[in-house]
Amino acid sequence: MGLFGSLSVGTSGLSAAQMALDVTGQNISNANTEGYSRKRVSVVADFRKDGVMGQMGSGVNVTSVERYRNEFIDVQIQSQVGEKGYYRQLDQAYERIENIFNEPSDTGLNEFLDNFWDSMHDLSNNPADLSSRELVAANTSSLTTRFKAVADELGALRSSVDNNLIAHVETVNALTQRISSFNNQIAAVEIGEKFNANDARDQRDEAVKELAKEIPIEMIEDASGRISITSNGSILVGPSDRVELSMYRDKIQLDDGTESSELLIRFGNLSVQFKPERGEIGGLFAVRDEVLKEYEDTLDQFAHDLVKAVNEVHYEGYSLNQDTGIYFFDPAGTTAEKISLSSHIKDDVSNIAAASGGKASLPVIGTVAGVVLADGTIDITDDIADPVNYNPRYTNILNGTVLVTLQPSGVELTEGPSADYVVDYHNGQFNFVNGALLPPGTAVDIDFKYNDVGFGGVGDGSNAVEM
Repeated sequence: MGLFGSLSVGTSGLSAAQMALDVTGQNISNANTEGYSRKRVSVVADFRKDGVMGQMGSGVNVTSVERYRNEFIDVQIQSQVGEKGYYRQLDQAYERIENIFNEPSDTGLNEFLDNFWDSMHDLSNNPADLSSRELVAANTSSLTTRFKAVADELGALRSSVDNNLIAHVETVNALTQRISSFNNQIAAVEIGEKFNANDARDQRDEAVKELAKEIPIEMIEDASGRISITSNGSILVGPSDRVELSMYRDKIQLDDGTESSELLIRFGNLSVQFKPERGEIGGLFAVRDEVLKEYEDTLDQFAHDLVKAVNEVHYEGYSLNQDTGIYFFDPAGTTAEKISLSSHIKDDVSNIAAASGGKASLPVIGTVAGVVLADGTIDITDDIADPVNYNPRYTNILNGTVLVTLQPSGVELTEGPSADYVVDYHNGQFNFVNGALLPPGTAVDIDFKYNDVGFGGVGDGSNAVEM
């Protein structure tokens, strides 16, 4: 080997060493760069063919700059970041739900329930005291307000989850756009075996990891270096194109018969719904459709059971005015959002049925076939005025249960002083005020319910105990 050959060998060694130093400096500079992969210089011994000696060494040749990367670990990381994203959403949701219920505390639902039961207990000891009744009404109003506040906050959390779904879908679409762009960059660089698009691959891997945090993915790489990504069996990123996720609303039927809509995801404009089971988006679906639904349903069921149980007892008791058949809660408000005091209690706290009654019964003989008397009344408890329909127990008629129809036409009459008739609920009398429509001798059918036990007096608070 001559002088120039020796110099060439030395030069190749210096060039390789310089390349190694450059790569080492790059590694050190990016030690804290997220997603950066450590690089190394791959070298092989260079040689030439000698006519006498055969192959002769001619220095060192840099074949490539390669990344240190373990694909198996990458796959495991992608799986785990998806799990982390899923449980992160659940953790945040449970924390917010805990703050909404805020138990135990002075503002928790349990505190308002305790106040409600305590005031009902005080009423049982002082049933004739109007201030005790006012306290029951006030504490009940506070309780129903708290029910509605919790329901509203859970609804607000549901809306927040929908907004987060929209934001995360936008993130997914932005990531698939980046990955598709890196696919093209990598394919353009890696034309020969010597050329590696290391930094573009690093950035693509980082984007893939971020995507795996959002949704579960499966990935495959082709010979050109492009990757294809699917989720739930549908393509998101292909070798030359991608599919965006889109949001849409679907109508749903609620338990109360009303219609609403829920926010869903699909692939592009296809009808295929996309509902991943893992990742941040999977966690958001789980929060909205499972966790929140369970808490909302439980709260509504509790409100329903409370209304039903209290009303059943209250309906058969007696108010301070000796009225019976009154609901304590509005019977139509059987959810946490709609629970409220009945209008009877709101208008007059004397209508709280603290005194015990009996059972809401139908007349023993069924429908009363009455004949309007000369004075325009039907008295079904007076054996002299109305010996046919006489029954001394037909007093204490329950509010809202009376149905009066003309016979034989079956026309339903209207209750009220400016309508067709009024009812004396205590004494079981019907007074017909429309003389032109109901002259004496007119046949009517009267259907009603009555309380089979009489009023125990203003000092009776046993029904409040029962409630």
